[in-house]
Amino acid sequence: MDHFHYVNGVYHAEGVPLDQLARDVETPFYCYSTATLSRHFQVFSGHFPGAKICYAVKANGNLAVLK
Repeated sequence: MDHFHYVNGVYHAEGVPLDQLARDVETPFYCYSTATLSRHFQVFSGHFPGAKICYAVKANGNLAVLK
């Protein structure tokens, strides 16, 4: 499932309009979707039942993502 989509011409992440978010936090910024990250992990790990899935910190050092 894709948690990024347009609503009336405005791009949203999990229902949050990104233009409003940009005004609130200022730009540039990274916008991550917990729902998208979780879903992608579920799909990926589903192909390797019983395997330990690890994430390289070098891929993204954002502490919220790592948590």
